[in-house]
Amino acid sequence: MGRLKQRKQITEAQRELCIRRAILAFQQGKYASIRKTAAAFGLPFTTLHRQLNGGESRVKAHIAQQLCTPAEEKAIVRWILKLEEWGFPPRISHVKEGVALLKGIK
Repeated sequence: MGRLKQRKQITEAQRELCIRRAILAFQQGKYASIRKTAAAFGLPFTTLHRQLNGGESRVKAHIAQQLCTPAEEKAIVRWILKLEEWGFPPRISHVKEGVALLKGIK
């Protein structure tokens, strides 16, 4: 069995930025083909091809499936960090209750 390649761990925001830069570079004519652009930026060809043909990013495509908006998620994270700062361990049940209060769910 061959060796597995180690992938660089990047955040979703970094990945989206890389895709946007690749699209811009291709549209400006810096690369002759989508495949060469994808290789230069270390992206899968299919991802870049789909985005150039009007496809949505993974983040945008799944927003409707999420319970909380990105702003609400940030508020929840700030609340959890404050709990830790005050010395209270954030338990899953507390976080679920906080989300339910935020969303008005019983």
